[in-house]
Amino acid sequence: MSKHFDSPKELFLNALCTRNLKALDQILEEDITYFGASKKTFLKRISYIFDQLKLGGQNGDLKLKQHKKQDNTYYLYSNAFNVSFKFIIEDDNGKLLSVYNNKKVNSIEDAERISDFDLYFGEDERVGFEPSDVYLETLFECINAYNELENDNVNVISREDFNNWLGKHSLLFDKVYPQYQYFKFNDFRYLYKILNYYYEILNQYDRIIEALNDFNKCDIDKIDDWCEQYNRLYFCETMGFHGTPLIVDVKNQRIRYHNKSNIYFSGDDFFAIVRFNEIFSRCFDIRGENTSWY
Repeated sequence: MSKHFDSPKELFLNALCTRNLKALDQILEEDITYFGASKKTFLKRISYIFDQLKLGGQNGDLKLKQHKKQDNTYYLYSNAFNVSFKFIIEDDNGKLLSVYNNKKVNSIEDAERISDFDLYFGEDERVGFEPSDVYLETLFECINAYNELENDNVNVISREDFNNWLGKHSLLFDKVYPQYQYFKFNDFRYLYKILNYYYEILNQYDRIIEALNDFNKCDIDKIDDWCEQYNRLYFCETMGFHGTPLIVDVKNQRIRYHNKSNIYFSGDDFFAIVRFNEIFSRCFDIRGENTSWY
């Protein structure tokens, strides 16, 4: 026999545990805020989180625990990623009045630690935000810049394309990067930041080719020396261009930015980085981590 729940608060908590989006849509009211955001915005975020938990292997219901001293505070636990979500619920005899968690973001560093897996919303995603003309113009620029690369078409970009796009939008990035409280800038802001990071790795191309040529001429008993010579290149420069979320397609000689992206990198310089990283990582693993130079 299923457990009976009387109040909207009980129904809400049960729908969270069972990851029942349909029930949440029916239970939640339009006239209150959820972590500062509207019902629609909150449901979109919680739907994404539920999807990620499912992909991560979440089995069964999420676990709910009530705070021992603060009876309006609850923690929702997932065994998939060993994560928890905090809910502070204000209610009137079970009727929901507000749902929040007191999470604070006071700096760019704080903002960059926030992901779509967090129940935190930017200032421009919350109920009551009134955008200025300057904000709207900037958002329009961000959307257009982002859509130049990330759209419905497959975009295969070279090192030159990198350079051109980064140069074209550098002033826009400089303008929006400090405005960490506005999350609708994030698609452009994060794309620019990661592509700029990859471009800096590309600038190590000559050094990478040198390392690959030296490896090809290296005797087996000199691998340790080769690793020692190029360990800083790997650990300090190229290591970030390796593995998830990048998807390497050797057959078509291109590298997908991530599995939901239409951006692909193409060129010998990209694959030189991949080749160097694979060789160094393999040699390092074979050699073991107890080295004098690491």
